[in-house]
Amino acid sequence: SKIYTQTGFVYDTDSQSYTQATWAKEVSAHGASSFFIYDQSVYFGGLAIDLDGSNLRIFAADSTVVRMDVYQGWIYFNDPNLEKFSLCKIRPDGTKKTIVTTGVVDDFVIEDNKLYYPNAEDNGTLYVLNLNTGDATKLADIPVKSLNYYAGKLYYLYNREDDGELLSEIYRINSDGFENERIVASSAGIDSLTILDGWLYYGGLSMDVGEPQY
Repeated sequence: SKIYTQTGFVYDTDSQSYTQATWAKEVSAHGASSFFIYDQSVYFGGLAIDLDGSNLRIFAADSTVVRMDVYQGWIYFNDPNLEKFSLCKIRPDGTKKTIVTTGVVDDFVIEDNKLYYPNAEDNGTLYVLNLNTGDATKLADIPVKSLNYYAGKLYYLYNREDDGELLSEIYRINSDGFENERIVASSAGIDSLTILDGWLYYGGLSMDVGEPQY
């Protein structure tokens, strides 16, 4: 399996080695703040490029694409050019752009037709949006960051200060909002996390998601 880093390097979890992606220069040149891989292409900042570094193209014209994810053939992204940082969806070929909801949604994950996100208008606490009905509900009164979904649970960072030092803890909570559990104790320098093949990667470290570390 492979993990694609924001700096354009590709980490192979089997060989535990890094290589630089052929498309990295294009992503860097356009100053993209996020990207994702879908159907042999890299999507970033309203643009797309094939994994071999060819076929650079626009997929979201007239949009400022910040955070992105793909679900059921749609690319979901937030666009700060629209009202309140609106969440939109668009087809990978750039057609059928639709506003999903208005409001500040700058971090999210989608699973089972539900979009989980920290609501910036409610102190970053955890909300869920039903994509079928459009109804949004507070899931837990917890400020969250760097959301991930794995096997029916949401994983997230919780940041706090201790004597002026910013510390991060990693928690997981059931997707229904119950059984919130800390799995990684306070640590400095964790700014993101990701889950791949049952392993949680964070701050240069990794752990089996079934084994809390205290």
